[in-house]
Amino acid sequence: MRIRELEVISELVNYKSYFDASFSLLCTPSIISKYVTNVEEELGVRLFVRSSKTSDLMLTPEGKVLINSIQKITKEYNYMTELARQLKFTHENVMRIGVQPRYGNIYEQQIIASFMYDNPDVKIDIVKMGPRNLMNLLQSGQLDAFFATLHEDVVPEEYFGDQIANSDVEIEYLLSERENYLGISEEYLPGLTEAPFREFRDFTFVFPFPDTSDLQDMKAVSSFETAAKENGFKLKKMHFTGNDNTIFQLDRMMPLAERTKNVPAQYDGKKYVRTSHWKGCSNQYFIYRKGSKKKTMNDLKKCVNQFIRQHGSGTGAV
Repeated sequence: MRIRELEVISELVNYKSYFDASFSLLCTPSIISKYVTNVEEELGVRLFVRSSKTSDLMLTPEGKVLINSIQKITKEYNYMTELARQLKFTHENVMRIGVQPRYGNIYEQQIIASFMYDNPDVKIDIVKMGPRNLMNLLQSGQLDAFFATLHEDVVPEEYFGDQIANSDVEIEYLLSERENYLGISEEYLPGLTEAPFREFRDFTFVFPFPDTSDLQDMKAVSSFETAAKENGFKLKKMHFTGNDNTIFQLDRMMPLAERTKNVPAQYDGKKYVRTSHWKGCSNQYFIYRKGSKKKTMNDLKKCVNQFIRQHGSGTGAV
């Protein structure tokens, strides 16, 4: 039986005949009769009394028992379809965008701000996680797109590996970030806005991701370990999961340096010092599924393309 057949039968009890019902249900009497016959044959019982054309439409004893279940099914079905419609509308007006929990994130912020300016009615839901977790969310449909910043030695197609095998994931290169800044309390290195790496030998370096064996995280730390070794000291490090501004209170109590590739928003009592002669490089990517049918996804890609044109993607330098 089909849901349309059950919907018609649910309404038949409100009419005297198939003929009366046909005007409201937008079905001919013969179609209504066919629907009733189909359901009765599948259930194995008669639902309506067959009598003369002058008699009112009546339920059989079996029909009186089953009609409540039939009406409940159609009611639940209608509720489900309405709920799905609302969810689809909500989904179409929400963009779920992933970013890594690093300090700065200026470039993706520029793209997202441009998108918000062009689409003021769209709600933005920002999710902060590591790149592998963001990829899992993208593949499961819980994200529309995400931005990933990977060490120059990390090839994204190899890094994500099986996560993107046989999928429609598109990885678009945005730009390279070659400069390095360290956020420190203003009481340290007074008057300096740029300093060689050796000036930070007494600092503990803060990384906004867990201390794991993830290739990207290890590479990100290795650039600093190499620089410390070249400057004659051992790197002291601290991992802060997520971008928690608590770190901006802690660095007033001890010499901490939060690494970032670009200068984030200013905070009271904090400054960002450019590391001179820095050798490390990170590449930034925009990652999405090509099969997305959302109009807002196309609008976001337009903002990404505009950003690429403005910043000369493909040059390998900012």
